[in-house]
Amino acid sequence: MRILTATLFSLLTGFAYGQYDSMLHKSFVEKRPFLVDFYENKLRIHDVSFPGKKTIIEDLRAFGKQHNDPSLVRETDLAEAWLQLLESPDKRMQTQLMEGFIHASVKAKDYISAARAYRMLGDLYWQKEENYQQAFENYFKNLETGRLLTDNEYPEKMVDYATIGYAFYFFKEYPQAIAYLKEGLTYRPPAKLARVQSDIRNSLGLYYQTIGKLDSSDYYFNEIINNETVRHEEWKGIAIGNLAYNLFLKGDYNKAIPLFQEAIETGTNYADFDLTGKSAIHLAEVYLKQNNTGDAEKMAILATRFVKESRQFAHYGLLYPLLSKLYSAKGDFKNGQLYLDSSLWAKDSMEKKFSAMQLARAQQKIEFAQRQQEIAALEKEKRHKINQRNILIGFLLVLSVLSLYIYQLIRRRHKQEQLVKDLQLEKKEKELQIAEQQLKDFATNFQNKSLLLEQLEAQLQSKGSENEKWLAQLQQATLLTDEQWADFRRIFEKVHSGYLVRLKEKLPDLTPGEIRYMVLAKLQFSNKEMAAALGISQQTVRVTAHRLRKKLHLPEEGSLAELVGSI
Repeated sequence: MRILTATLFSLLTGFAYGQYDSMLHKSFVEKRPFLVDFYENKLRIHDVSFPGKKTIIEDLRAFGKQHNDPSLVRETDLAEAWLQLLESPDKRMQTQLMEGFIHASVKAKDYISAARAYRMLGDLYWQKEENYQQAFENYFKNLETGRLLTDNEYPEKMVDYATIGYAFYFFKEYPQAIAYLKEGLTYRPPAKLARVQSDIRNSLGLYYQTIGKLDSSDYYFNEIINNETVRHEEWKGIAIGNLAYNLFLKGDYNKAIPLFQEAIETGTNYADFDLTGKSAIHLAEVYLKQNNTGDAEKMAILATRFVKESRQFAHYGLLYPLLSKLYSAKGDFKNGQLYLDSSLWAKDSMEKKFSAMQLARAQQKIEFAQRQQEIAALEKEKRHKINQRNILIGFLLVLSVLSLYIYQLIRRRHKQEQLVKDLQLEKKEKELQIAEQQLKDFATNFQNKSLLLEQLEAQLQSKGSENEKWLAQLQQATLLTDEQWADFRRIFEKVHSGYLVRLKEKLPDLTPGEIRYMVLAKLQFSNKEMAAALGISQQTVRVTAHRLRKKLHLPEEGSLAELVGSI
């Protein structure tokens, strides 16, 4: 099959005559013409015994890094991955390196490298592992990735469509094969791969030959002859041989003979044993049709030699029937029967082999479908877990945002409340300061008046009884009146908040006079100041204090001051 051969001529790297610098900072289109020389002559990819492949790849990688050319470095990654697949010791390939390269290329949007890598991987699945289903899957990915690129960016689309077309053709799935092959013809053949175009046309011609549409078959074979250059004279020989067979099928033997002879000559010149062998077989059949057993035998001998050289087992399916007819025509029915049996065996063997491949592909389809289901189930479970995680993260995020909002709201409200409290406290502090100052001023003023009264009393008393009237009026003027007491009490309550309430609760049996005594004692008024304020004598003040100690069961005078201070 031609799939792997096509890949060898379509790898990305290229080094003109071994000069790495010719590849530096070049596009794929610019680098591509040099790939055959590098892979065929420098890397010697076909030579299994050549040990220097890895060293060459490492040298190229170092060169790309040294000159800061990422695309050249990626080329070495691709070559290394492909080489690993080729050199896998067993039939089962280790594809991790190539799959990793594809993943990295897609992630980097390097679709050219990804498309080519898909085709390479498909070729090796087909040729080495004989895993046809995996090969088809990679060919489909190759086409899908190539569609992301323009023809100018990626001039290998004809090769891609031809590759998958050949794969379908191999399994005789002709409708799909023809569709892809015809699609391939809509693209330009890439440089140094013009033969792909002839290969596609030849496959289309063979298909129409198979279904009996010989005019359509002739069209595609003539397209090869009219478009191939001298450089590809071999393809002209192939097309001529196929046109000759169409003439054979039409029964136009005289026109077919010179074309078969030309095809044999071309095949001999190019050592194309496949072309020479098939053309010799068909020419021998023509001679048999014309009862020319002598020339038929010569062609049969030639065909036998070239079929052996070609090592194409399928050609025995054509050769053995010819030999059976030839020996029967010569009257050697024993050998004629022998070759007939051989032809039946060859046909049966090819059918069994083809059936086995079809069965293998069917089994591979089942296994692939099962793997895809398993992968889909794992992906579904993964997505489910991701969704659960995202929902949880979303819930936590919403909860966090809501908590933050509530926190900010509470904090703002707390700040507002604290501000109100601070303002209220500041207001109370100012009011308290004012009240304290008023109480202080009140006490100071009253103390000053009391002192003044004491001085005046001493002066008046020294002048005799005629001043007793004025002394009584003076004493009355310094008394703490009910109205003053109300103002005094209001101010006192601001400074000593709740004192009177606590006093009433702790000592409920106190008289109004005793309450006033306790209040003035709280302000640390002396007996003389109390007497002056209450309009009583100092003796009366002392009696009031004594009565309070007795009522409250206090042992000594100092205990009353402690009681006043503790409330």
